[in-house]
Amino acid sequence: MLRAWQVSPPLDPGFRSAIWAGIEQAGTWADLTWAGYLRHHLVAWVLVLGFVAGGAGWLGRSAGAHHSADDRELVLASYVAAIDVRAMEP
Repeated sequence: MLRAWQVSPPLDPGFRSAIWAGIEQAGTWADLTWAGYLRHHLVAWVLVLGFVAGGAGWLGRSAGAHHSADDRELVLASYVAAIDVRAMEP
């Protein structure tokens, strides 16, 4: 029974053109250069770099403000101690 069985799929007139279109599309992705990649993904990379730069700037500014406040407290404490040693007593 299996020897007599044969596959007879229905004919699709657009099969060859669909296969060649898929091959052409795969070929364009295989030949993609770095410049082509950047051109296709430019908006996404600009947004990512913008968020990273903005986040780094915000974190740097915040860390600088905290560092400046700590330095100010240290300078004020040493100044007061230089003027009046009794001010350092708890």
